[in-house]
Amino acid sequence: MKRVGLANVERDTTMASESWQENNTKSDKPAKKRRRFRPFSFILMLFLIGIIAGFSNNFIPSESMEPNLKVGDHIATMRTWLAYPMGRMPSRGDIIIFHIPKEMDLSSMGQEEGNENSGSSDDNGSNNIATQLRDKLIERQKKGDLLIKRVIGLPGDTIVLKDKKVLVNGKKLEENYARFDAEDDGFARFATAENPLKVPQGELFVLGDNRKTSDDGRFWGTLKRENIAGKYLFVLYNEGSEGKNSKIADEERQKNNND
Repeated sequence: MKRVGLANVERDTTMASESWQENNTKSDKPAKKRRRFRPFSFILMLFLIGIIAGFSNNFIPSESMEPNLKVGDHIATMRTWLAYPMGRMPSRGDIIIFHIPKEMDLSSMGQEEGNENSGSSDDNGSNNIATQLRDKLIERQKKGDLLIKRVIGLPGDTIVLKDKKVLVNGKKLEENYARFDAEDDGFARFATAENPLKVPQGELFVLGDNRKTSDDGRFWGTLKRENIAGKYLFVLYNEGSEGKNSKIADEERQKNNND
Protein backbone atom coordinates (compact mmCIF):
# COMPACT_ATOMS: atom_id res chain seq x y z
CA MET A 1 0.00 0.00 0.00
CA LYS A 2 2.79 2.40 0.81
CA ARG A 3 4.47 1.73 -2.53
CA VAL A 4 1.24 2.42 -4.38
CA GLY A 5 0.79 5.66 -2.44
CA LEU A 6 4.31 6.83 -3.30
CA ALA A 7 3.73 6.02 -6.94
CA ASN A 8 0.55 8.05 -6.94
CA VAL A 9 2.37 10.98 -5.35
CA GLU A 10 5.15 10.79 -7.94
CA ARG A 11 2.62 10.66 -10.78
CA ASP A 12 0.69 13.61 -9.32
CA THR A 13 3.89 15.63 -9.02
CA THR A 14 4.90 14.83 -12.59
CA MET A 15 1.45 15.73 -13.91
CA ALA A 16 1.49 19.03 -12.01
CA SER A 17 4.93 19.85 -13.40
CA GLU A 18 3.85 19.08 -16.96
CA SER A 19 0.68 21.13 -16.50
CA TRP A 20 2.69 24.13 -15.24
CA GLN A 21 5.10 23.90 -18.16
CA GLU A 22 2.20 23.69 -20.60
CA ASN A 23 0.47 26.72 -19.07
CA ASN A 24 3.71 28.66 -18.98
CA THR A 25 4.32 27.89 -22.66
CA LYS A 26 0.82 29.08 -23.52
CA SER A 27 1.31 32.30 -21.59
CA ASP A 28 4.57 32.94 -23.49
CA LYS A 29 2.86 32.87 -26.88
CA PRO A 30 1.06 36.27 -26.59
CA ALA A 31 4.28 37.82 -25.30
CA LYS A 32 6.20 36.49 -28.29
CA LYS A 33 3.51 37.81 -30.62
CA ARG A 34 3.76 41.22 -28.98
CA ARG A 35 7.54 41.19 -29.37
CA ARG A 36 7.18 40.32 -33.06
CA PHE A 37 4.53 43.04 -33.50
CA ARG A 38 6.69 45.83 -32.06
CA PRO A 39 9.24 45.94 -34.95
CA PHE A 40 6.38 45.89 -37.45
CA SER A 41 4.69 48.82 -35.68
CA PHE A 42 7.96 50.74 -35.65
CA ILE A 43 8.51 50.14 -39.38
CA LEU A 44 4.92 51.17 -40.12
CA MET A 45 5.36 54.33 -38.07
CA LEU A 46 8.57 55.21 -39.95
CA PHE A 47 6.80 54.59 -43.26
CA LEU A 48 3.93 56.92 -42.34
CA ILE A 49 6.35 59.61 -41.16
CA GLY A 50 8.24 59.27 -44.45
CA ILE A 51 5.02 59.70 -46.43
CA ILE A 52 4.10 62.83 -44.50
CA ALA A 53 7.61 64.32 -44.66
CA GLY A 54 8.36 63.37 -48.26
CA PHE A 55 5.08 63.89 -50.12
CA SER A 56 2.20 66.34 -50.27
CA ASN A 57 -1.16 66.84 -51.93
CA ASN A 58 -1.69 70.02 -53.97
CA PHE A 59 -4.68 71.49 -55.77
CA ILE A 60 -4.73 72.91 -59.33
CA PRO A 61 -6.86 76.11 -59.36
CA SER A 62 -5.98 77.46 -62.82
CA GLU A 63 -5.76 76.51 -66.49
CA SER A 64 -2.05 77.30 -66.81
CA MET A 65 -1.02 73.63 -67.18
CA GLU A 66 -3.83 72.45 -69.45
CA PRO A 67 -4.37 70.18 -71.27
CA ASN A 68 -2.19 68.01 -69.02
CA LEU A 69 -3.37 69.21 -65.61
CA LYS A 70 -6.93 70.42 -65.32
CA VAL A 71 -8.71 72.78 -62.97
CA GLY A 72 -9.81 70.80 -59.90
CA ASP A 73 -7.04 68.19 -60.09
CA HIS A 74 -5.53 67.09 -56.81
CA ILE A 75 -1.95 66.01 -57.43
CA ALA A 76 0.69 64.07 -55.54
CA THR A 77 4.01 65.86 -55.25
CA MET A 78 7.36 64.76 -53.90
CA ARG A 79 9.09 67.30 -51.69
CA THR A 80 12.34 68.82 -52.93
CA TRP A 81 14.65 67.13 -50.41
CA LEU A 82 13.50 63.74 -51.66
CA ALA A 83 12.97 64.51 -55.37
CA TYR A 84 16.25 66.41 -55.79
CA PRO A 85 18.59 65.30 -52.99
CA MET A 86 21.94 66.93 -52.21
CA GLY A 87 21.26 70.00 -54.34
CA ARG A 88 20.53 68.10 -57.55
CA MET A 89 18.82 70.19 -60.24
CA PRO A 90 15.54 69.11 -61.90
CA SER A 91 15.65 67.71 -65.43
CA ARG A 92 14.22 69.40 -68.48
CA GLY A 93 10.54 68.52 -68.75
CA ASP A 94 10.01 68.01 -65.01
CA ILE A 95 6.89 69.65 -63.61
CA ILE A 96 7.71 71.44 -60.38
CA ILE A 97 5.87 73.48 -57.77
CA PHE A 98 7.55 76.53 -56.27
CA HIS A 99 7.11 79.75 -54.35
CA ILE A 100 7.24 83.13 -56.07
CA PRO A 101 10.35 84.64 -54.50
CA LYS A 102 9.55 87.45 -52.08
CA GLU A 103 12.56 89.38 -53.31
CA MET A 104 11.48 89.26 -56.97
CA ASP A 105 10.71 92.78 -58.23
CA LEU A 106 7.53 92.63 -60.34
CA SER A 107 6.76 96.34 -60.24
CA SER A 108 8.30 97.13 -63.65
CA MET A 109 6.17 94.62 -65.56
CA GLY A 110 3.95 96.35 -68.12
CA GLN A 111 6.08 99.49 -68.24
CA GLU A 112 7.89 100.56 -71.38
CA GLU A 113 11.27 101.99 -70.53
CA GLY A 114 12.38 104.70 -72.96
CA ASN A 115 10.34 103.37 -75.90
CA GLU A 116 9.14 106.27 -78.04
CA ASN A 117 6.61 104.04 -79.80
CA SER A 118 4.87 102.95 -76.64
CA GLY A 119 1.72 104.82 -77.66
CA SER A 120 0.92 102.46 -80.56
CA SER A 121 -2.13 100.19 -80.27
CA ASP A 122 -0.03 97.01 -80.43
CA ASP A 123 2.28 98.22 -77.69
CA ASN A 124 -0.64 99.33 -75.54
CA GLY A 125 -2.28 95.92 -75.94
CA SER A 126 0.92 94.15 -74.91
CA ASN A 127 1.39 96.50 -71.97
CA ASN A 128 -2.16 95.90 -70.78
CA ILE A 129 -1.63 92.13 -70.80
CA ALA A 130 1.70 92.48 -69.00
CA THR A 131 0.15 94.84 -66.45
CA GLN A 132 -2.68 92.40 -65.72
CA LEU A 133 -0.19 89.57 -65.29
CA ARG A 134 1.94 91.76 -63.04
CA ASP A 135 -0.98 92.59 -60.77
CA LYS A 136 -1.97 88.93 -60.53
CA LEU A 137 1.59 87.86 -59.74
CA ILE A 138 2.06 90.56 -57.12
CA GLU A 139 -1.14 89.40 -55.42
CA ARG A 140 0.05 85.80 -55.43
CA GLN A 141 3.48 86.86 -54.24
CA LYS A 142 1.97 88.59 -51.21
CA LYS A 143 -0.13 85.51 -50.40
CA GLY A 144 2.87 83.19 -50.69
CA ASP A 145 1.06 81.08 -53.28
CA LEU A 146 2.64 78.09 -54.96
CA LEU A 147 2.90 77.94 -58.75
CA ILE A 148 3.29 74.85 -60.91
CA LYS A 149 5.25 74.96 -64.19
CA ARG A 150 7.40 72.82 -66.45
CA VAL A 151 11.20 73.08 -66.51
CA ILE A 152 12.35 74.35 -69.90
CA GLY A 153 15.79 75.87 -69.40
CA LEU A 154 18.66 74.48 -67.32
CA PRO A 155 21.74 76.32 -66.03
CA GLY A 156 23.85 77.54 -68.95
CA ASP A 157 21.05 77.27 -71.55
CA THR A 158 20.14 80.17 -73.81
CA ILE A 159 16.38 80.39 -74.32
CA VAL A 160 14.49 82.22 -77.09
CA LEU A 161 10.71 82.19 -77.64
CA LYS A 162 9.74 82.94 -81.22
CA ASP A 163 6.74 82.13 -83.48
CA LYS A 164 5.18 79.75 -80.96
CA LYS A 165 8.45 77.84 -80.64
CA VAL A 166 10.95 77.48 -77.84
CA LEU A 167 14.59 77.50 -78.91
CA VAL A 168 17.11 76.01 -76.49
CA ASN A 169 20.68 76.83 -77.49
CA GLY A 170 19.42 77.53 -81.02
CA LYS A 171 17.53 74.23 -81.40
CA LYS A 172 13.76 73.86 -81.37
CA LEU A 173 12.42 72.14 -78.28
CA GLU A 174 9.82 69.51 -79.15
CA GLU A 175 6.80 70.19 -76.94
CA ASN A 176 3.93 67.80 -77.52
CA TYR A 177 2.48 68.93 -74.18
CA ALA A 178 2.19 72.66 -74.94
CA ARG A 179 -0.87 74.65 -76.00
CA PHE A 180 -0.22 77.78 -78.06
CA ASP A 181 -3.48 79.73 -78.10
CA ALA A 182 -1.79 83.12 -77.92
CA GLU A 183 -0.99 84.89 -81.18
CA ASP A 184 2.58 85.53 -80.16
CA ASP A 185 4.87 86.25 -77.22
CA GLY A 186 4.93 89.98 -77.89
CA PHE A 187 4.15 90.82 -74.26
CA ALA A 188 6.98 88.68 -72.83
CA ARG A 189 9.87 90.42 -71.08
CA PHE A 190 12.39 87.59 -71.14
CA ALA A 191 13.66 85.02 -73.65
CA THR A 192 12.56 87.03 -76.68
CA ALA A 193 14.32 87.26 -80.02
CA GLU A 194 15.50 90.73 -79.03
CA ASN A 195 16.39 89.70 -75.49
CA PRO A 196 17.59 86.06 -75.33
CA LEU A 197 17.77 84.65 -71.82
CA LYS A 198 20.91 82.99 -70.49
CA VAL A 199 19.99 80.80 -67.52
CA PRO A 200 22.38 81.45 -64.60
CA GLN A 201 23.98 78.68 -62.57
CA GLY A 202 21.69 77.35 -59.84
CA GLU A 203 18.58 78.63 -61.61
CA LEU A 204 15.91 77.39 -64.04
CA PHE A 205 13.60 78.78 -66.71
CA VAL A 206 10.02 77.50 -66.43
CA LEU A 207 6.87 77.79 -68.53
CA GLY A 208 3.27 76.70 -68.17
CA ASP A 209 1.95 74.23 -70.73
CA ASN A 210 -0.96 76.56 -71.57
CA ARG A 211 0.99 79.57 -72.80
CA LYS A 212 -2.09 81.78 -73.10
CA THR A 213 -2.92 81.86 -69.40
CA SER A 214 0.37 81.01 -67.69
CA ASP A 215 2.23 83.41 -65.37
CA ASP A 216 5.72 82.09 -65.98
CA GLY A 217 9.35 82.88 -66.75
CA ARG A 218 8.45 84.97 -69.79
CA PHE A 219 7.39 87.73 -67.40
CA TRP A 220 9.65 87.39 -64.36
CA GLY A 221 12.76 85.58 -65.60
CA THR A 222 14.50 82.65 -63.97
CA LEU A 223 13.74 80.67 -60.84
CA LYS A 224 16.30 79.88 -58.16
CA ARG A 225 16.50 76.27 -57.09
CA GLU A 226 16.01 77.21 -53.44
CA ASN A 227 12.43 78.28 -54.21
CA ILE A 228 11.39 74.84 -55.48
CA ALA A 229 8.88 73.17 -53.15
CA GLY A 230 8.45 69.83 -54.90
CA LYS A 231 8.08 67.71 -58.02
CA TYR A 232 4.77 66.68 -59.58
CA LEU A 233 4.18 62.92 -59.63
CA PHE A 234 0.63 62.14 -60.75
CA VAL A 235 -3.01 63.17 -60.49
CA LEU A 236 -4.83 61.70 -57.50
CA TYR A 237 -8.34 62.74 -58.55
CA ASN A 238 -10.39 65.63 -59.93
CA GLU A 239 -12.96 67.05 -57.55
CA GLY A 240 -15.03 68.74 -60.25
CA SER A 241 -16.78 72.08 -60.20
CA GLU A 242 -18.80 71.17 -57.10
CA GLY A 243 -15.78 70.33 -54.95
CA LYS A 244 -14.74 72.18 -51.83
CA ASN A 245 -12.13 74.15 -53.78
CA SER A 246 -14.51 75.11 -56.59
CA LYS A 247 -14.64 78.70 -55.37
CA ILE A 248 -10.89 79.06 -55.83
CA ALA A 249 -11.08 77.54 -59.30
CA ASP A 250 -14.02 79.77 -60.31
CA GLU A 251 -12.20 82.89 -59.15
CA GLU A 252 -9.12 81.86 -61.14
CA ARG A 253 -11.13 81.20 -64.28
CA GLN A 254 -12.89 84.54 -63.91
CA LYS A 255 -9.55 86.33 -63.63
CA ASN A 256 -8.25 84.61 -66.75
CA ASN A 257 -11.42 85.46 -68.69
CA ASN A 258 -11.12 89.10 -67.63
CA ASP A 259 -7.53 89.11 -68.81
